[in-house]
Amino acid sequence: MMRLDTGYIFLKAGGVKGLLDGLDAHCPGHGLAYSTIQMWKQRNSIPSQWIGAVLYVMTQRGTPLIELLTDADELCGS
Repeated sequence: MMRLDTGYIFLKAGGVKGLLDGLDAHCPGHGLAYSTIQMWKQRNSIPSQWIGAVLYVMTQRGTPLIELLTDADELCGS
């Protein structure tokens, strides 16, 4: 099963601030605070209602969508 590689997304985005800057640029008026996105990083999870915006930001920055996904079976060694 494919899932988001949240750690890689934060790495490629330049951390919490980088992702917030991207959302500011591409999704004006989003209303997210630094502390909210920091919690996403700590939980290693992006809420479902924000996945589309995050993927949009990352692809607009030139990261291919396939790089932002991982095969969960690979992580489990199956």
